[in-house]
Parts: sequence; structure tokens; C-alpha cells
Amino acid sequence: MRLGMIVAMDLDGVIGRDSDLPWHLPADLKHFKDTTMGCPMIMGRRTYDAIGRPLPGRTSVVLTRDDEWYVPGVEIVNSIAEALDIAGIDAGADGWAWVIGGGAIYAALLPHCEQLLVTHVEARVEGDTWFPYIDWDQWVEVSREEHPVNDKNTIASAVATYERA
Repeated sequence: MRLGMIVAMDLDGVIGRDSDLPWHLPADLKHFKDTTMGCPMIMGRRTYDAIGRPLPGRTSVVLTRDDEWYVPGVEIVNSIAEALDIAGIDAGADGWAWVIGGGAIYAALLPHCEQLLVTHVEARVEGDTWFPYIDWDQWVEVSREEHPVNDKNTIASAVATYERA
């Protein structure tokens, strides 16, 4: 299994507000769907609650400390090791699994990731969840796609792919 992270963050690293995205970027949502389709996704319970349902065509692996939390059709785990095991089974030897949030899950799994797919949102927004500190010297940008303001996107952004240096 290959493990990557997919995230959208503003100029200050904000990734969420009130358990939701603080922006609406259709190009980013399409990128997320296209990237994660057919792959297991590892997330925290609050991220799952924000989505509100298992996303079609993907395995939802949800990390939670709540032993009584249950949702049909969701792989519920209580440890990073268990999340990686289940994601690895669904991804297969050469497949990808994606970490999709939130902040604590990103921080816990960042050392295990070989790729980051970051939508850099060209704005500063109010938020209550941030992407963890990242030493950008450990990563190399291998591609970037700009998304200017237009009739669908009210905020400019760029989708960049980073691989470990």
C-alpha cells in the first residue's frame, strides 16, 4: 500500500471551521473525488461526521476513541496501526490509501505518508482546525495546477503534489 494525504489549506494552514470546510471550491471537490475513488480513506470521527455518510466507491476507515460509535458500512478502528492494516487490505500491494483529515489524524499519519496532495487556497480565512507543522525541506513539489478565480471558483487555488525528498 502507498499512503498519501489529500488536504486543502489556506495561506496560514487553516483546514476547517466548525467541522466543515471554510470555502466551496468545485475544482477541489472534483479533485478529491477523482483522487480517492476506489481507494480507502482514513479519517477521524469528526471528519466522518462532517461528510455525514460513507462516500460511494471508497472504503471509509474511521479512527475514534468512542467504543460505542457505530455506522454501518464504515470500518471503525481505535488505533493508527489498525487503520493502516485495514487500509492496506483494501488498497492492495500497489494501491493508494488517502488520509483525509482532520488535524490530529494528519499529524499522526504524516510520518507514514509518501505523498501530499495539497490544494493551496489563496486566502486567509477564520478557522479552528489547522494542518500540522510540516518541514517543507523534506518534500519536493512534482506538479502544480493553478485554479484562478472564475464563475465556479470565488477563491484562487493551486493543487500541488509533493513527494518525500
